[in-house]
Amino acid sequence: MKVDSDTRQRASVAVSFILESYKVLMGALLVAFVPHDCGAQCGAVDALVDDHGSVHRLAVTWNVVALLAALCLYAVEIKREHFCIKYLDINPSLPNNHLDEAIEKHPVIKSRMRSLNVLYLRASTMSLIVVSANALFSGLYLFPANRGVSTLTAFVSYLLLLYTKLIGAYQIGSYSVHKERAYSAFMKTKKTYNCIDTDYANQHESSPLTVPSDTNSIEVVIGN
Repeated sequence: MKVDSDTRQRASVAVSFILESYKVLMGALLVAFVPHDCGAQCGAVDALVDDHGSVHRLAVTWNVVALLAALCLYAVEIKREHFCIKYLDINPSLPNNHLDEAIEKHPVIKSRMRSLNVLYLRASTMSLIVVSANALFSGLYLFPANRGVSTLTAFVSYLLLLYTKLIGAYQIGSYSVHKERAYSAFMKTKKTYNCIDTDYANQHESSPLTVPSDTNSIEVVIGN
């Protein structure tokens, strides 16, 4: 069975998403994964559910909010990448700005691409704000009673894992919006979708493309 480029790209997205999932858990649920003194039992679940006062409850609340914000970002990211894989393509033989002219013949694709780019930028910005607030409130709980090097090292390391992802997402969203392009969020090297997918390249204004309404739903296809 022949595997086309769209299938390979979807498989790459699926693998990248799975490998990056730990960044979200470790970087958001700081109270659970950063080593600290939380009583006789100190498993990840116990650290979250046991009540250790108002500051602990505040930190756990922001942990959950940060996790949800990061998951929402991933949902938007996967939705955007799926759209790009379906309607756009990466052709190394063409310049990165080739799409600038090619997409003018496909106003529906152009409009949808811009909407997803703007949504992605907003989601990454909000995630950065929420994760920063989570770092503050988690630190207020963790550090007054836990001054060990292991606590500080784990705290910084887990945050850096998530911040690396979020800052990269923000940069991709910002570039994509301001340059009106679709930079890939999952390719290991910086790539931009620079042409229309061959399945849609011959559709012009006389035969306008109708983007299915179900693109508003989130579709994650592994190896499809």
